[in-house]
Amino acid sequence: MLLVSVGCSRASERTEAVSSSPSVDASVPTVTTTSTAPPGILLEVTTKHTGGRSHRVFSTTRHRIALRLDRPRRSEQNVLLSVAGTYTSPTGAVEGFLMVDGEVKQSKPMTWAGRVVIVDGRARIERAARGAPLPTSKWKAASATVFQGHLLVHEGQAQPLKPSPLRQRRALVDLGRETAVVESVTALPLATFADDLVRLGAVAALNLDMGGWSEGWARLETGIVALGENHSQTQRQSNWVVVGR
Repeated sequence: MLLVSVGCSRASERTEAVSSSPSVDASVPTVTTTSTAPPGILLEVTTKHTGGRSHRVFSTTRHRIALRLDRPRRSEQNVLLSVAGTYTSPTGAVEGFLMVDGEVKQSKPMTWAGRVVIVDGRARIERAARGAPLPTSKWKAASATVFQGHLLVHEGQAQPLKPSPLRQRRALVDLGRETAVVESVTALPLATFADDLVRLGAVAALNLDMGGWSEGWARLETGIVALGENHSQTQRQSNWVVVGR
């Protein structure tokens, strides 16, 4: 059974992920893998260790990624993983530009450097140039889903992040050969998490909402496993990253 550490509450996690100074060098490969999920489970989960810290890696290789605006139900057998997506505003809306299946849901972009583009169940993490026009026509033609967030890793380099409190962390991560949802087992600063993702092989990574929004769940052969300990803002969550069959 997976054990998940307590995450701290927050007024708004997005305020942490603002650039201020470069993060420490994460170039030294110190990754070890101590355990993997047993054969036959519905979702492949691997625990990897680097710098004395542990992280769970939920593989999406054989599955599809989506962003949903309705809360996934545990009774939906095709849903294998559900976690909070990008940030929710004080009014309960998704923050930043949002397109779902080619339809613009919110047109006003934030200045965040990262975005995720999902086409045919495959996610691509991109760096967005500030002030550049969005290729909405291209995305509409592809029936894409697009949402914004803070970029933690770009081209294999951890991005500059300001000091932040200790919290359990989670991100959507391009590991080169696959895209995965990666979460820390223990609470740690966001910059340390970004450095660890690089050591785990991240090419790109986008922060996912945590703190009081950390509730999630995974469907394993042994049953549903709850993720996250601080669920204080669960009822206000507006969007979910979902991995499904």
